[in-house]
Amino acid sequence: NESIEIFFKEFWEISERSDRSAIRLLGKPLKLKEGKETIISEGVNTGTIQVPQNGLPIILLKDRPTTGGYPKIGNVIKVDISILSQKRFKEKIKFEKVSLEYAHKILKDREEKIEKFKEILGVIKKYYIIFKNKKYFAKFEEIEDGKNFN
Repeated sequence: NESIEIFFKEFWEISERSDRSAIRLLGKPLKLKEGKETIISEGVNTGTIQVPQNGLPIILLKDRPTTGGYPKIGNVIKVDISILSQKRFKEKIKFEKVSLEYAHKILKDREEKIEKFKEILGVIKKYYIIFKNKKYFAKFEEIEDGKNFN
């Protein structure tokens, strides 16, 4: 509990050891429970915040490993990953606890804004399709040479 309190209270500096796989933070080391310095390796997501034995948090990014064996203290929400990834060495950041519902809401809001922007740019076309006397609404987005195609 003390470490969680410190984690949210303190400002953390982005280490020069950060790279495309993880942002390493400098600050007041967090204390791990004795015997909990490592855990059985398990899958990790982009944004997972791990605490290695030195107590200095690591935020995993897109080029992260697929598994990790350090205790996790939290996860950076999806809308903040791109902002965080653009931070420079020595910049300071502070964490704020948010609910899962809030994280989902701001992600949905951002995705709606992006879609509206695409519509303004003409990237997304809207059509009404009549099929068997029923009217359907459809949106189409042009894909260049297979880019952004899942």
